[in-house]
Amino acid sequence: CNLAALDIVGPGLKEVCGSLKIPPVLSFGTCTDTGRISLLVNDVANALGVDTADLPVAVTAPQYLEQKATIDAIFALAFGLYTHLSPTPPIAGGPELVKLLTEDIEKLTGGKVALGDDPVKAADGIEQHITSKRANLGLA
Repeated sequence: CNLAALDIVGPGLKEVCGSLKIPPVLSFGTCTDTGRISLLVNDVANALGVDTADLPVAVTAPQYLEQKATIDAIFALAFGLYTHLSPTPPIAGGPELVKLLTEDIEKLTGGKVALGDDPVKAADGIEQHITSKRANLGLA
């Protein structure tokens, strides 16, 4: 969330972010601000003529502290976004819910959930997702 990061991004992103005077990584505030990111993601998808699930976008709640973050994660998954949560929410008692969130949701909405407490693994998963989506859009 720093304009200095423009020095390490590709030329296309640098041009767009530079002209808008925004950093290449954006924070949309607290977990209760999910609606703001959905507006941006939807606008970008519409401008590119693709579905929101096709965009190189990831959502993370690396240390959620209340149930609102879980609801926001469900929203992000329904919107087709890669979504990381830590710690793993207390869903293990519902095997059908676990299967829905970890296997079936991607086929339904394009969203994907990543659960785990290891920040390096979480960052690696986010990077792999973004790289893959960029390649699919011809931005690699």
